[in-house]
Amino acid sequence: PDNDLLEKTAGSFNLLMIEEGKKDASFETVLKAAEKIRQAHIGDIRFTVVGNSDEIKEFRKKVNELALHDYFFFEGKKGEDETGKYIHVADCMLMVTKKDMIDEYSIPEQFINYMSACRPLIVSAGDQARDIVRTAGCGFSSEPEDGQGLFENIIRAYKLSGEERLKMGMNAREYQMENFNRDNTLSALAGIIEGQDIKGTDPEVSSIRKLSDL
Repeated sequence: PDNDLLEKTAGSFNLLMIEEGKKDASFETVLKAAEKIRQAHIGDIRFTVVGNSDEIKEFRKKVNELALHDYFFFEGKKGEDETGKYIHVADCMLMVTKKDMIDEYSIPEQFINYMSACRPLIVSAGDQARDIVRTAGCGFSSEPEDGQGLFENIIRAYKLSGEERLKMGMNAREYQMENFNRDNTLSALAGIIEGQDIKGTDPEVSSIRKLSDL
């Protein structure tokens, strides 16, 4: 816990985005959702954005142009050793991606990392990530670049009790530990190289199987 950060975020429903400059985040979708939050006159929702890519800088400029700055905390780039203090004050983890055909067959690394944070997930992403959110019961999901869907899911999470959000966070963590198994994934990759039939129901294995069939 960081006392300054605790004080800064006190009284707000905090959505955490940790962006790593991979150019796959749909900030335009976040802007649409933030505008709808303002139109609904909800004043205690905050987006905390960690990162300092050129895309984030442009995003921050648009936030200011639209006078949405009261809904955002821009924290800049942080080291891995500082991530924990931001997760500590987060009510939900937020992942919002652009439309990408590969998302039908793959699971973003960021998504897997978010599941380990023991927080509910609000996901606007491809089929694989959305299916896992539904299966695991760990949050809410909508299609990529769907600003209305993202807004509705933020409000759903906002209206949950602390106990309900805690349960979803535990579901995310448990699913991540049980299903994203490094050994199974490496075995599946080795199987592709060797021309073997890929077995197993692990989500990453299933994704590899789909990719190998293309």
